[in-house]
Amino acid sequence: MSAEHVAATRSYLTDWAKAFRANLNPQGIYVFGSLVYRDGAQYNDKSDVDLAIVMPEIPDATDRAD
Repeated sequence: MSAEHVAATRSYLTDWAKAFRANLNPQGIYVFGSLVYRDGAQYNDKSDVDLAIVMPEIPDATDRAD
């Protein structure tokens, strides 16, 4: 896959992450796998995008009542 396609995918994910962050306020959004490994050299038309999203801990009902 071309470097331009990798860059376009990363740009799309950056825009998506900004909107996601504005709506749900995660602690972190991380991309891993072929899209970032070796600067995307192994990313191709059959690749997926690997994301890890860390959300803040939601207190249980007892903690919320306190």
